[in-house]
Amino acid sequence: MKTNWWVSLLSFLVSVLLVTIMNGCKSSAELTEDYDTLPKLREYTPPQLPEKTLLSREKAEVLLSLRIDEEGNVRRASVLKTSGEAPLDSAAVAAARSWKYSPASKAGKALPIVIEQKVSFAAKLTESTSFYEIVVDRKDLADSLWKILDMGGDFSGIAAKFSTAPSATHGGLRENARYDALPDILRVTLDRLSAGRMSNPVELPDGKYTIVKKSKGLIF
Repeated sequence: MKTNWWVSLLSFLVSVLLVTIMNGCKSSAELTEDYDTLPKLREYTPPQLPEKTLLSREKAEVLLSLRIDEEGNVRRASVLKTSGEAPLDSAAVAAARSWKYSPASKAGKALPIVIEQKVSFAAKLTESTSFYEIVVDRKDLADSLWKILDMGGDFSGIAAKFSTAPSATHGGLRENARYDALPDILRVTLDRLSAGRMSNPVELPDGKYTIVKKSKGLIF
């Protein structure tokens, strides 16, 4: 029996990639038994991609050949059709070897089967933002610096002299920060600021204090 149906089972973000596992099953001519039921993916480990893995295009798909035994274990995994990205192929194969399926069966008896399994990888853009910041370890220092700034002090100059953040070397400019990776309190603070405005000192989750400023010349 030859079947061709795909059901989306899982979507999750890995690094900058969205990975979708499509549950097979296109049975292979390698096995000739007829089946009443085909395997369904029950337990899975997401593909673990190398850090900073990037796609050279918007979407890539790898088609795997999986041999499923009578207990639903993957006994063999190989690439039938490459995604064109070797790290993606390798990650998909390595993950598939640990997946668990419900077994194929005929007349109530579990049987081995070879299926085709598609895994799709899609680039996912993440929102970024840029802003000026001064980060210090003490609240009293943050309060003192804020008073100087409120009286017209130069934000970039003060950031360069007092801030402990890496952005201090750029006059406090923090560029292209991942918005979803910022602490909640910082996102809320930035969202409330209009261009050119500065915040009061804000306590961060790590116990430090920051003063942030939106520049008229930056796009958010």
